[in-house]
Formats: sequence, structure tokens, C-alpha cells
Amino acid sequence: MRLHIHGTGLKLTPAITAAAEEKFGKLNRLLSRFDREDLVIDIELAMTTHRHHKGKVFRAEINAPIGRAHIYGAAESEDLYEAMDQCGATAKRQLTKLKEKAG
Repeated sequence: MRLHIHGTGLKLTPAITAAAEEKFGKLNRLLSRFDREDLVIDIELAMTTHRHHKGKVFRAEINAPIGRAHIYGAAESEDLYEAMDQCGATAKRQLTKLKEKAG
């Protein structure tokens, strides 16, 4: 499994990259059942501005094609690390469901 992390509208510091690798690297346990070395998980971390929001709004998004299934999670929050937590929880929930379904 390879994580492809990129930022939009914000600079990816080593601390942000390390936190993303830690949060989303935990998904590797659930992916071990699928045994895919060539699996690439795209993670986008962004600072967005919405029309009615004040201040900084951060977005974390994950995309992972796994065979015929596709894992997708997105979350927005005023804190980047909180958005990563919410997005990781969504992806974990989807992977657990996929793992149970596969038997």
C-alpha cells in the first residue's frame, strides 16, 4: 500500500504529512486481507473557502480503488487534524463493511 498525499491551498509541512501517514496508515491492517502491493491511496488535504463560512475551513478526502469496490471519505472541519480523523473513520467504516461482506 502506498499513500499519495497532496495539499490544495495549504503547504504540506513534515508534521502534517506525518500525521496523515499515521492516521491513514492504520488502514493497512484492514487492507491486508486484499493483499495488494500496488494499491495507491490518494489523500487530499485542502484549505477551502465557502461562501458562508468564516475563517479557515479544512477538508480531508480519501480515495482508494480496491478491485470492484471504491472507498471514498471526505470531511470538513475548522481543524485539519479533526478533518483527517473524521475522514479516516469514514474510510475505516467502509473498509470494515467491505471486509465483512467479502467474508
